[in-house]
Amino acid sequence: MARKNNKAKRVVPITPKEFFMVVEKKSTLLIFFLIILFFSFYALYKSYWFYIPFNNIHEFINFDVVYYNLKLLLSFKGGYAASLWAILVFISISSFFYWSGKWLLSKILNFIFPFSKLEMFACSWFLGSWICGMFWFFLGILGLFKRWIAFILLFTGLLLFVIHLKKNISKDKIINLFNSIKWNVELLWITFIISVIFLWVSQCIVPYNYWDTLTIDMALPGYYVAEGRFVPNPFHIYSYFHQNNQLLMVWVLLVNSKEAAYLLIWGFFVVLLLFVYGWISRIASRLAALCCTSIFLFSYLGPWLVTYVKNDLQLGIFLVLQWWALLFSFRKYSQQQSDTINWLFLAGLFSGVAIGHKFTAIQSVIITTGGTFIFFFYNSSKIFKEKVLESGKLCLIFVSGLLISWGPWLVRTALLTGNPIYPFLNKIFNVNPLFPWHRDHPGTYGLIQLGFSGLLIYLRNLSQFKPVGSLGNAAIWWGPSIWICFSAFFCFFKFFVKEIRWITAIVLLSYLFSLTFTIKPPYHIGPLFFLFCCLFGLSLEATWQNLKSKFFKSLTILLVILNIIRGISVSNMLRMNYFSSMIMFIGSPIWHFMSHNPGGVDFATIDEMEWMHYLINKYSFEEDRVIFLGSIRPFGIERRHYWSFELDKQPMLYFAEKAKDAMDLKHQLLQEGFKHIIYDPIEWKAWINNYTVNDPNHHDYKIEPADLTKIEVLLSQHSTERFRVPSGRLIWYTIKSNPNELFQSISFELEDVYKYPFLYLELADAYSNNGENEKSIQILELLNRHIFQKSLAHRINVSLGLAYFKNNKFSEAIPYLTKVIEIEQNNSAAFVWRSRSYQQLGQIDLAVLDLTKAISLNPNNSDLLMERSQIFYKQGKLEDSKRDFEQAKLLKN
Repeated sequence: MARKNNKAKRVVPITPKEFFMVVEKKSTLLIFFLIILFFSFYALYKSYWFYIPFNNIHEFINFDVVYYNLKLLLSFKGGYAASLWAILVFISISSFFYWSGKWLLSKILNFIFPFSKLEMFACSWFLGSWICGMFWFFLGILGLFKRWIAFILLFTGLLLFVIHLKKNISKDKIINLFNSIKWNVELLWITFIISVIFLWVSQCIVPYNYWDTLTIDMALPGYYVAEGRFVPNPFHIYSYFHQNNQLLMVWVLLVNSKEAAYLLIWGFFVVLLLFVYGWISRIASRLAALCCTSIFLFSYLGPWLVTYVKNDLQLGIFLVLQWWALLFSFRKYSQQQSDTINWLFLAGLFSGVAIGHKFTAIQSVIITTGGTFIFFFYNSSKIFKEKVLESGKLCLIFVSGLLISWGPWLVRTALLTGNPIYPFLNKIFNVNPLFPWHRDHPGTYGLIQLGFSGLLIYLRNLSQFKPVGSLGNAAIWWGPSIWICFSAFFCFFKFFVKEIRWITAIVLLSYLFSLTFTIKPPYHIGPLFFLFCCLFGLSLEATWQNLKSKFFKSLTILLVILNIIRGISVSNMLRMNYFSSMIMFIGSPIWHFMSHNPGGVDFATIDEMEWMHYLINKYSFEEDRVIFLGSIRPFGIERRHYWSFELDKQPMLYFAEKAKDAMDLKHQLLQEGFKHIIYDPIEWKAWINNYTVNDPNHHDYKIEPADLTKIEVLLSQHSTERFRVPSGRLIWYTIKSNPNELFQSISFELEDVYKYPFLYLELADAYSNNGENEKSIQILELLNRHIFQKSLAHRINVSLGLAYFKNNKFSEAIPYLTKVIEIEQNNSAAFVWRSRSYQQLGQIDLAVLDLTKAISLNPNNSDLLMERSQIFYKQGKLEDSKRDFEQAKLLKN
C-alpha cells in the first residue's frame, strides 16, 4: 500500500453498464413488479393516517422571549448560546473526522478513488469518526480524559475548518454555483429533502426521554468524564462492552455541550444519506437514489435513528460500508486487478469498527467472513488445494483489517477480565464472572423463544407505524414502504452481475442469522438498510431499465410521493420537529416547555433528573462520590458515582450485604468516598419486587429483609435529606460523618430558576401549600424577573398572586391577580382572591364588584353568595344581604 503520488487520483467510476444487463424475457419480472406495487399500495391504504393540528403557534412565536434570549446570548447564557456552542463543537469534530479519515483512506487505496465525491466525503467522515474514537480510547486508558485536551482539539478543528473554507470557497465559485442551477421537479425534490434534514437539526436541543440514551449511551460517557479515565463500572455490565460511540460522546461532554451529542448523531444520519445518494446515483440514477433516500427518510426508522443517542445507527453504517467495500473487492478480483487486497483490508477495517460500536455486529461479520471465503474459492480458476490457500490468504487480509480496528477492544477486555469478549462464552476462556451479577442475560426476543408466531408479529410490525404484540416496545419500523423495498431481492436476478448477487446473498444470510439471536429490529439496522435502501435503489433502476415503461416508473414515483405525504402526516414525527424548531427559534432552553405529569408516571422525568443532578453538582464538593439507589438514570451528574443496570445488583445492596448493621454500612460508604445518595423510591421498590418499570425481565436476586432494614436506617438516622423534587420521585440524602454535622442549605438564584422554571414553579406551589409562603414568594419573584412564553408567565402570575394573598400581603397580590384576570376573564378564583384582597384593604366597593363577577361565573356557588351577603350586611344593605342569604340557603338545600 505504498504512496504513489501526493495528489488523490480519480479514475473513471464503475458505470451502470457494468452492473446491469438487459434481459429479453420480461414477463416474470413484470409479474413480480406488479405484485410488489400492489402490496405497497395496499399497505399504504391500510396504514394509519393522522391529522396534525397547527394550533397555539402564538405560544411559541413570542418576540419578547426572542429578544430576551438574544440578550442572554451576549453573556453566553440561554438557549441560543447552547445551540451556537453545540454547532461549533459539531463543526470542529466533523473537521477532524473528515481530514483524518481522508488521510487514512488515501493510504489504504493508494490515492485512487473510483467513486463519487459524496462517497469520498462520507467514507472519510465515517473512517475519521473511528480514528477519533480510538484516540479517546487510548487517552482514556492513560487516564487523560482532561478538559484542556478536549478544548485544544476543539479549537484546532475549528482552525482546520476555517483554513479549508478559505482555500476552497470563493465569491466567484458561489456565484457560478447559483448561476448553474436549473430548477426542475428533481431539484425541487432534492431541495425538499434537504430542508427536512436540516429541520431535524433542531432536535439536538431536545433531550428525549429514551431509556437507552440516559442509562447507557449518555450515562457511560458521563461516568468516564467524572472518573477522568476509561474505567468500567462494576455494577454496569455494558461498561465492559465496546463503545466507540460513547467515547465520541466523552469528547462533547468534556467541552460542556450535551446538545452537541445529539447533533453528532444527526451528523451520522445525514452523512449516511449522502453516502447512499452518492453511491446509488453513480451506479444507478439520481431518480432511484432520490426514491430510496426518501423512503428511508420518511419511515419510522428515520426519525428514530436521528433522535436518540445510540450506537445502533453507527453499527449499521459500518456494516453497510463493509459490504460496499467488499463489492469493490469482489468486482476487482473478477477483473483480476491488483488492488483487490486494498479493498478487502478496508472492508475488514469497517467490520471491526462495527463490532467496536456494538457486539451485535458479530453475527453479520461471521456470515460476511464465511461468504467472502466462499466467493474467492468458488470463483477461483485454480485447483482445489490452491483455491483453499488463495481464499484463506485473501480472508486473512479481511481479518487483519478487522483485528486492527477491533483489536484494542479485545485487548482491553482481556486485560480487565481474562476474556476478550466478556461476558460471553466465559467457559471457553476458562473465566469466571468478575462479579456474580455479571452474566450474559438471556434474551426474550430470540426466534427460538418466540417461534414462528413471533416472527409473524415482527414482519407485521416491520410494515406498520404502530407496532403490536410482544415486540411492541422495540418500535423501529419502516412502515408501509417496506413492501416496495422488497424489490431489493431483484438483485438475485441474472440482469445483475454475479458480485451484486453474492453481496445480496451475504447480506440476506446475515439478516436471517441475526434473527435467530434476537428479532428486535434495532439490531438489524445494517442488513435492513443495505437490503431495503441500497440494494432497493439498484434494483429499482435495473427494473426500470428492463421494463422500459414510463407508466410503471410513474407508478413507483407516485407510491414514493404518497409515502412521503403519509410520513409527514404521522403525528409523532411532525410534532417533534415542529416543537423543537419553535423552541430553537425563540432560543429558550427545552425545560421552559417541559412539565412532568405526576399521574401515571412511574419514574422521575428528565427535567427532575437534570434538576437534581444540577443541584448536587452545585452544592457538593468535587471529591465527593454519589451512589444511586433505585434510579438508573445517572446522566448529568458530574461527581464520581456508582449506579447499576436494572438487571444487575444495586450497588447499595452490595454494600449492605457486607455490612453488620446500618452504622457499618455508613462507615463502608464513607470509606469508599460516597457522601451522597440519590434515592428513587418508586424504582427502588420496583427493583426489590423483582421487576422494573422498563423491562419485563427479572433480576432474580435474593434480597434479605435485614439488608433492606440497614438501608432504611441509613437513610433515616445516619443521613440528612437535602432536597426532594415536588413529586417525591427523587430525593437527595447526604451521609453524616458525625451526628451533629451541618450542611449548606439549598438557595435559589436567578440563573437557577431560568434553567428549570416549571420545576421551580412546582416547588414554589409546594412551599405555598405547606404554609411556607416566604420561600414560595422568593422563588416566584426570581421567576418573574425573567421573560417566558405566555402560558408559563401566566402560571407564575397565578402562583404569585395566591402566594402573596396567603402571606397576607394583599396590596402586592392585587397586581398579579389583575394580570391573571386580563388573560383569563372567566377565572372565577382570581376574582375571588382579588375581592378578598380588596376587603382586607378596606376597598369594599371594588371587592363587591369582583365577587359579583365571580358569582356570575359560578351562579350555583352558595359559599360565594353567603360571602357577599355578609359584605352587604356590614354595609347596611339589608335587602341585598337577605336576598343573597336566601338564595345561598336554597342552593344548599
